[in-house]
Amino acid sequence: MIEVAQPFDMTTKQGQDAAYAFWEPYHAFMRSDDGPGIVLRYLLDYPVDRKALTFAYGTAAKARDKVMSDPVIAVLHEIAEDGYCPDDVKAAGVVSVKTLMREVHKKPGGRRMGAEEIAARVDRLIPFATNVRNAQHVTGYAQRVDDGMVTVKAVAESRQRGRQLGALAEFREAVAHVTQADYADGKEEWHAWCPPDDVHDAESVGTDKEDIPF
Repeated sequence: MIEVAQPFDMTTKQGQDAAYAFWEPYHAFMRSDDGPGIVLRYLLDYPVDRKALTFAYGTAAKARDKVMSDPVIAVLHEIAEDGYCPDDVKAAGVVSVKTLMREVHKKPGGRRMGAEEIAARVDRLIPFATNVRNAQHVTGYAQRVDDGMVTVKAVAESRQRGRQLGALAEFREAVAHVTQADYADGKEEWHAWCPPDDVHDAESVGTDKEDIPF
């Protein structure tokens, strides 16, 4: 049973004596040779999720606010939910920096961010992401008819600088520490991005003209 300290009237001798008697066991413990060491060892051995401390938003509501207010996290959240990277037709978990910039600029506040800042944010949030030079960046869509069937083909720049985001499960775990979202949908591997069925339904894929030196 936990003993709760009662209010003491420190203006009287009786109240001062009662307060001293209540706290004396604590002070005696801390004055002892091994008391402080016991407290320190307890704190050092206490299990801590360091990743949770890094992104300690406390509640799911705060995490949602963080996603909505940070355009880079919003894009990474969508990638984790979808299980594929935009423009990644090979299902390699690869996204170009130009594509990241395009997607970030669609989000509120995203247009203030340049390619270098976006790439740096991704590298901080996904520290195991690796630099690649084989990413694809879709710049538009072309519609063609083959044997009466209408198909849409992506027009893309190849051999672009970008990031490989690791294994899908590893990437989702890293993003979940920030967003507190549950991405467990049974998918274990990245899957391929596909162009829209109708070119008229495609969103604009234009990208600001900015050199990508990294």
